[in-house]
Amino acid sequence: FPAEYMAQNPARIDARTLIAGPITDGLAGSLAFGTKNRDGYMKRQKFDTTGYYIDNRTFAPKVSYPDKEGGQGEYNVRGKLRFTGIDGLDVVASADYSRIKTTNVPQTLLEVSDGGLGAVYNACINTPSAVLDVIGLGLACGPRYGIGTPLAGANVDADPYNDRLPFDARYLTGSKDKNYATNNSQERTKNYGGSLIATLDIGSDMALKSITAYRELRFLSAADLDGTPIPMLEINSRVKQSQFSQELQLTGKALDNKLNYVLGAYYFDEKATTDDYVAISELLLINAPADIKAKAKAVYGQVDYRMSDLIGITVGARYTEENKSIFVGQQDLNALSYKLAGCFPVTDACRIALGFPNPNNPYAYAPGGYSKRKFTNFAPKIGVQLHVNENSMVYGSWSKGYKSGGWTTRLSSPVQELPSFNPEKASTFELGLKTDLLDRTVRLNGAVFYTDYKGIQLNFQEGVSPVIKNAGDAEIYGAEAEATVLVANGLTLRGAVGYIHNKYTRLAPGAVGITSDNKLPKTPKWKVSVSPQYEYALSSGGAIILTADYSYSSATFNDVENSPVIKKGEVNDLSMAVTYKGPENWRFTVGGTNLLNSRYLTAGQNQQAGVGLQYGTYNRPTEWYASVRVDF
Repeated sequence: FPAEYMAQNPARIDARTLIAGPITDGLAGSLAFGTKNRDGYMKRQKFDTTGYYIDNRTFAPKVSYPDKEGGQGEYNVRGKLRFTGIDGLDVVASADYSRIKTTNVPQTLLEVSDGGLGAVYNACINTPSAVLDVIGLGLACGPRYGIGTPLAGANVDADPYNDRLPFDARYLTGSKDKNYATNNSQERTKNYGGSLIATLDIGSDMALKSITAYRELRFLSAADLDGTPIPMLEINSRVKQSQFSQELQLTGKALDNKLNYVLGAYYFDEKATTDDYVAISELLLINAPADIKAKAKAVYGQVDYRMSDLIGITVGARYTEENKSIFVGQQDLNALSYKLAGCFPVTDACRIALGFPNPNNPYAYAPGGYSKRKFTNFAPKIGVQLHVNENSMVYGSWSKGYKSGGWTTRLSSPVQELPSFNPEKASTFELGLKTDLLDRTVRLNGAVFYTDYKGIQLNFQEGVSPVIKNAGDAEIYGAEAEATVLVANGLTLRGAVGYIHNKYTRLAPGAVGITSDNKLPKTPKWKVSVSPQYEYALSSGGAIILTADYSYSSATFNDVENSPVIKKGEVNDLSMAVTYKGPENWRFTVGGTNLLNSRYLTAGQNQQAGVGLQYGTYNRPTEWYASVRVDF
């Protein structure tokens, strides 16, 4: 293909293979490998910086300055061994390794406003040094951590070689797929682990299962979020994490197979360290190391009892106990708070006056030492099924759910105690119907539901920091239905529709920035999908398969504050494919995704108050593909 075509239609190459079979009597194995590689679709344009001085630096240990963002590059390998050589014993050992090496999520600059640290940066470069000293910005606009050249008066002094680019709307490209980013963009991930699952029959209707697993993660990420040649909002993150889990299950049947049960116990142990570096407007330089430890224990059980041909009952429960600890060492390396207060070099008197809690590290926002919390939860479940006939079932259920609490690790100002959030709890009711009609040529499933959230956890924007808080209480209720219809020989039609109502029923005191009229983020009111498929049999023994998938989703908000600039609009998505299925276990497919080129923001952040900008990530544009599958 010509170069200009490939620039607009980024290439993707996927490959997967699986080999499986017996090795010896009682021992079988499998080995799978997969790889995905795709070009980015966000083009980094070069902004004319002639005559301006740019501070180019990054905290990332590995640096990548790509021409495009939004690419994909990964591979994975997985192996399994299954031993069944002893009667009543089934053992499966597996191990896997995956590697991601690609660019970060693409970001589009959506809005620039005269506020936050962006406005302070502009004041620094456009105001004479003498005036900055008078209005209290002299120290803040002076030399910074790691950089001796000051910003003060750069554009209004007598030196024509130190002029700085202002931060304003000139960096809005007007395109969803172009930005002026220049700094680091990368994601590097190593994820590997293994498990051992052993099942032992201890009776004709009873089995004991052990599930042991271990996993490690190494993650490195960097992104130029502001989409400009100025280091206005850039992040670098590193994560090291390991976890071990052990689960025991006792399963069985009783009462002439009318009763099925499972009893279990679970243990989980996690350790993680993180290290974030965030550069904002060349003035605020955040380093945020953290050390996290968590242990959890749980016991659970569930019983399914078929009382009669008509009635079935499900009763279950889970009790969980968690112990967590965290150390947060977030600090401002550039001491901006001290400089704005006129306290630089830093003194202990200034530290106390400004509320910095750690005498051993006057730049630290959080107190030293570990914070600890313990959480417990009991989550029951009750369900009833009415088997009207062999093709229809009506059911109802009630259950409680639980999401653990934790701490806010991204701070905007000094705190005497590390802020935390409590668990989120939910109670859910559901009534539904599952049925096959007209000699099983029509399948209809439908449900109505209601969920009551207590202490719902949401991500708030607080200054320059996104933080998790308990927003208060909320409810959602709605209905969903899906159908599969065999219209004619070879023609199948699938469709679904869903409706969700959501609202806050109580706002917590800390839920700043929202009202009871706000909607929950990422919760569309309507979702509709239609998927026809037609398979035409060929005389050669092969077939031609035509498929289409259309979906609609109503507009929703990407953040808890319901910011209109980063709102996700209505989505109309259409994908189509044509497949030739050969008579001998192979098939060839060509197709296209997002054929209506429906573009919408999948995520975004409102940093108006903190930095003076808003940015977001758009979904991928229209793309086509071809694939070949061979089964041996």
